[in-house]
Amino acid sequence: MIIGGGLALSSTAFVLQLLIERGERAASFGKISFAILLFQDLAIVPLLMLVTLLGEGEGSFIAAMGFAVVKAAVALVLVVAVGRLILRPAYRIVAETRSSELFVATTLLVVLGTGWLMSLVGISMVLGAFLAGILLSETEYRHQVEADIRPFRGILLGLFFITVGMSIDITLIQSELAQITLIVVGLMVGKSIVTAVLCRGFGLPVGDSVRTGLLLSQGGEFGFILFLTASALGLLATETTQILLASVTLTMVATPVMAYVGGQFSSFLARREKVSVAGVEEVGEDLHDHVLIAGFGRVGQTVAKMLSAGGLSYVALDLDATRIAACRAKGMPVFFGDASQTEILNAVGASRARGAVITIDQPATADRMVAALHEFFPDLPILARARDLLHGRRLETQGATRAVPETLEASLQLGAIAMTSMGVTTDEVMEIKQDLRKDDYVNLGATVHGQKDSTE
Repeated sequence: MIIGGGLALSSTAFVLQLLIERGERAASFGKISFAILLFQDLAIVPLLMLVTLLGEGEGSFIAAMGFAVVKAAVALVLVVAVGRLILRPAYRIVAETRSSELFVATTLLVVLGTGWLMSLVGISMVLGAFLAGILLSETEYRHQVEADIRPFRGILLGLFFITVGMSIDITLIQSELAQITLIVVGLMVGKSIVTAVLCRGFGLPVGDSVRTGLLLSQGGEFGFILFLTASALGLLATETTQILLASVTLTMVATPVMAYVGGQFSSFLARREKVSVAGVEEVGEDLHDHVLIAGFGRVGQTVAKMLSAGGLSYVALDLDATRIAACRAKGMPVFFGDASQTEILNAVGASRARGAVITIDQPATADRMVAALHEFFPDLPILARARDLLHGRRLETQGATRAVPETLEASLQLGAIAMTSMGVTTDEVMEIKQDLRKDDYVNLGATVHGQKDSTE
């Protein structure tokens, strides 16, 4: 049970980072993979409790499993209750101090303190830290918490993998290489098939099912924790633990290769089915809180990658059939359609969208799209790419919430890089950039148009 549960878990750290780097977090298979990973992360709660109860050596396996599930459910309910009753007021007081150091210290105290309290009642500290993460995610301060702990996350994750690596016996791996190889191949092939079949059974397309199966075929970091905890309690022999740790490590190393194979299979399937243009009729009715991107060239693709990295869903519209086919082959939510037509906007759920981003580099087309969006969806925030300052102002009069002149922003970024490379501090550069952006780039207007500012 312990070995099977540990090997069934996939690596959230590896897969999520891979999806973000490739801009596939918002793709259909990326969403499914992320959902499965979240469910697996929650499954570690009863698994760790089961290991602890089995380590006590009392009672039957069935009783221990049932008690572990009940105990995990109670722990989760208490965490949510505490998060809503205590944590929000505490963080509100800390936020009012406007001290970033105190905010970070409070976060670390919550995580470490929850882990310590859980250990006092016989629950793993690792599980306590995981529950603390769930607790923090229940508050409205979760985005600031995530931003503050991001530096710690990278360092501690690296330290975790270093610790696991140092615990592996290289000599044992060499002597058991044949068995480890068999486990690695069997695990990755078996998980790929099982996951793909389940995805297909729930109605996912063949391409997305196969890509999800291959992407989640590895073992995960929670498997390390499960095996090491079981070994410390005497439930797994040292040699068995070493073989499992080595096997999971090798499967994680192979993750980028499996993701590449999945991408190639999806491309082959798209070519075989002669998928050239995907229409908006493929967009699901349940799509909501997404970002609509009009135009999927270089700028649109960059925006999409940033949205995916931030965990935001998007749907893109474009009129280039070749580009759409290439994006669809990669599982990206890009469809053929004109964003200035009401029928198309309704089909992609503009009324349920969180916002729209217009990245078209043709001023007349961008004007038409902004006007249509503002007319039919007046409450929808619209961000638009403008050719220059005058075009940006025109877009804003037509309904754009914010228009960004590409020439001015490119100049500001180039100037910022030049100043930084010449020794100017980052804070000073940021202050100068913000000052030049004030009042609709009024300080840059005189330079661009050869006129003095009206306030002078």
